[in-house]
Amino acid sequence: MNYQKFRIFFAKPNRLFLLFAILLVAYVRLRLLDIAFERDEGEYAYAGQSILQGLLPYHDFYNMKMPGTYFAFALIIKYLGHHAIAIRFATMCINFFNTGLVYLIAKTKLKADESIIAPSVYLLLSLTYEAQGWVSNSEHFVLLPALIGIYLLSNVEKNEISKQNFLLTCAGIALMSAFLTKQHAFGYLLFATLWIGFISLESPKTFHFSNLINSSFLKTLITRYFFFGIGCLLPTIALSEYLYKNHLFEPFYFLTFKYAAAYTSLISPPLKYISNFRPIFWNSCVHWILFFAAIRVLLLPKWADKIDKNKSKSLHLRIFLLLFFACSFACVCPGGYYRPHYFQLMFPSAALLIALGIARCCILWAKTTQKWQLNPVKLQIMGFCAFILAQFGYLFLWSPNEIMLNMYDGDVCTEMRSIGKMLPSLTKSNDKIGILGGEPQVYFYANRMASTGFLYHYPLIEHQPYAIPMSKQFVTETEKARPKIFIYSYQINSKTHNQVTSNYLNHWKKQFCNDYDMIGKIYKDLSKPFSPPDLRWKHLNQDISSDSCVVTEIFKRKSP
Repeated sequence: MNYQKFRIFFAKPNRLFLLFAILLVAYVRLRLLDIAFERDEGEYAYAGQSILQGLLPYHDFYNMKMPGTYFAFALIIKYLGHHAIAIRFATMCINFFNTGLVYLIAKTKLKADESIIAPSVYLLLSLTYEAQGWVSNSEHFVLLPALIGIYLLSNVEKNEISKQNFLLTCAGIALMSAFLTKQHAFGYLLFATLWIGFISLESPKTFHFSNLINSSFLKTLITRYFFFGIGCLLPTIALSEYLYKNHLFEPFYFLTFKYAAAYTSLISPPLKYISNFRPIFWNSCVHWILFFAAIRVLLLPKWADKIDKNKSKSLHLRIFLLLFFACSFACVCPGGYYRPHYFQLMFPSAALLIALGIARCCILWAKTTQKWQLNPVKLQIMGFCAFILAQFGYLFLWSPNEIMLNMYDGDVCTEMRSIGKMLPSLTKSNDKIGILGGEPQVYFYANRMASTGFLYHYPLIEHQPYAIPMSKQFVTETEKARPKIFIYSYQINSKTHNQVTSNYLNHWKKQFCNDYDMIGKIYKDLSKPFSPPDLRWKHLNQDISSDSCVVTEIFKRKSP
């Protein structure tokens, strides 16, 4: 290894900040490798485990999400091992790979010094506590192919026609793969469609609607869309062949389109999810101030042209960055839920804009005042220090259990890991586990099959038209499987849920558990909101606080 080149690369201050960001992210992610799985991670991990055992998505386990993340987790488990640490380590590597792609995209659009700022900003944003940076959420796996596709698109106009067609085809493959990982990536496909149209104009600066009937423009546009469409078709055909071979078209269409449409149409409390905006922006406030400064520079052509004398290049940059961010933000918006980890999808585009804001604001400052110098390094120091101060407890002080308790308000994720690791001693390898609740990570930790394809109880108790038939299917599958262990979560009793199906499932649970002995309970002390839940085996009621209530019950079947 040439250490001299490495030393030279990190000799400049901007590059030194990139090194600090890499070391900080590596430290925090390695520190939290063994943190307990939360629900979504548990679903993906169990799905990957099931695929390796020969089970089929949409047939043996159900969800409205596209299958890409399931197969990604299957590959991780196969080659790195059946352990949460392996999955989190793979996520860390993917995060670093995504950072490299952000750098490559920045390098094609920004100046050399600016392109070094973007990856360091992205690393910090992607690590934030509020965006669940430590969690192996599907967004990391969506960004990997999406950023590859966007990088290829950013290079199209720089190459000769034959190579352009190849790049467009590869970009189509990558971006459609991102969509087949999660539907939210539709925004990146929208970006690609609009960007291809923009770069096909011979002179965007002097655009007129009469250009749209120009034969040269139409020929270029149709050719580029054709090759991009071919690329999009290839992974679609591969998935279609898999679905056709395994007779999965009908359940796939129902879950990923019909049920997904019903889910996104659910009416949620008006400010319940919009409130997630505040922590995302507030705790990285310096970075976001610079982000809005960059937006202001880009939206005011006079300012942009003062910095870039080449007006055509300035317009090209403005359109790329603003369009990329707008479409990335669209990826966050489906259903209007704005869950914290969705914001990961807009961080690459935001990092490019923040890098531009840092560099270009310094140029504008130098043009307007000579009193004191403002340079990118000073702004980076401010952003870095603000980030460290806002996230200090999470980055350096909180234990993995404290992080879970603070993020999930005393939920039972950590206890579910304990239960999952206990169950192999109570079951045989071919025994099944039933759960009426929202904790599919138990299946992964126990390395046992689920008694039903419904890994969550949420679809069963939502106010959507398929809730009743889904609930009946859940009951039928569970009774047929006769699970050795049955876990019941009291979350199903919430007043905001569909009371018809909630009452139906609660009534069924009382009858079903007549054949089971209770072997454990999880208690929650209501007087201490962020206290850890109390998992009890055998002596279920010994020394329990009067303010405690049961949140989960664990049953074992009486008969063999």
